Amino acid sequence: MLKKQFSRFLVLCTVFAMSILGPLSSIAFAEGEAFNAKKFPMSNFYLEIAPEYDQPAEWPKDEPSMILFQKATITNMSGSNYAGPIEVPVPAKEKGFQVLSVGEFDPKAQNNADSTPVEYKLDSEKGVIVFTPSKPIADKGSYTYGVSVIYNPFKIDGAKKSLEVAYTSPANVVEFDVAIYTPINAKNPQVDPKPDKQEEKNKEQVFTYHFHDVVKAGDVKTFKVQYEKADNKTSNQWIQENGAPESNTSTSKTPTSALDTNVALIIGGAILIFGLILFFAIKGKKGSQATTRQQKRNEARKNQTDNKSYQSAAVKKKVLRKLLIDGEITEEEFAEEMKNL
Repeated sequence: MLKKQFSRFLVLCTVFAMSILGPLSSIAFAEGEAFNAKKFPMSNFYLEIAPEYDQPAEWPKDEPSMILFQKATITNMSGSNYAGPIEVPVPAKEKGFQVLSVGEFDPKAQNNADSTPVEYKLDSEKGVIVFTPSKPIADKGSYTYGVSVIYNPFKIDGAKKSLEVAYTSPANVVEFDVAIYTPINAKNPQVDPKPDKQEEKNKEQVFTYHFHDVVKAGDVKTFKVQYEKADNKTSNQWIQENGAPESNTSTSKTPTSALDTNVALIIGGAILIFGLILFFAIKGKKGSQATTRQQKRNEARKNQTDNKSYQSAAVKKKVLRKLLIDGEITEEEFAEEMKNL
């Protein structure tokens, strides 16, 4: 489930919406309506903690950064249709805090790319992002939103970096999922509390948690992260300089998953294909074999060009998100490219 959520990390993390949306004062809220989060329980909540994953081009080079992404599906249990504002808690008073994006999701959306930007305002004193859904939420109807922010929560002692994220749930949550991604080349990563699962993906250590029907309104979930890393280079910067890490090096500390089964099937299929090629080679069909090899080389060159010289769709997503954060493409262009992957 986490891999689907982070089709990344997704994702997801996006360009500064403030630079592409209209004036915040233009947002119109329904008169007389106030948001009571307890009347909008969450059926699903996903929190992603990604230290030194990516950052805007203008971020200070001598400071590390962390992206915090939250996606929630809320249900209107207020007893009537709701057309007023939604309030989402954010760490607005943290050092360097900036909003990257605020968006809403179509109920049929399959990944984090299928979001539509919405206008919002930031209430720094209250510590919330405020926005109004594009359509009223029907009584007992559901609504899904996503918010991505960036800030500097780090405590630094030489090469050792540590941070803490304390999330106070504004409502009851049925399915509460958390993913922590430590950066590429981080040494001795540790998290607290103990995760349900730990695995390596593209040289990033990923720690995940799942809480079922135990998080209530007002509960505080605290996650601590520490690792050793002397520089402030983000994972995306590392990839741009060194190329994509091997995508097939994933080490999980949990029992075999469906993903592991799929990998085994792919490897088995590759062996079968190799055997067929060898069979035809023995039969003397060298011309056909040469043609096949040339076709594969041409296809490889094309794929390499399409992926900006990177080796996986996951990396291309990171490149697209980097372009988005730097303002090189719009959110609409980003969403369209993500759909095509």
